[in-house]
Amino acid sequence: MNACACTRRLRAFTTTLSILLVLALVAGLIAWKQYRTSEQQRHQALTAQHNALSRQLAAQSAGLRPPPAFSAPLLFRSNAVLPDTPTS
Repeated sequence: MNACACTRRLRAFTTTLSILLVLALVAGLIAWKQYRTSEQQRHQALTAQHNALSRQLAAQSAGLRPPPAFSAPLLFRSNAVLPDTPTS
């Protein structure tokens, strides 16, 4: 085996390794980009879910409380019915 053949083989091996390294880096960058995109979509979905739950709870609570015009007489009546408690 002469020096030229060894040099050619070494060059071919180095070129192949370089190409594989570049392909691995490109694949890693694509995977990282997809991961970031999926994380952003997950975050947006969670935010939308929290907002929907918040709106739902606000609507339910609005239906539970009496209108302000009826609140004062009810509070007055409930205070009038309760017995006075001695203070310590």
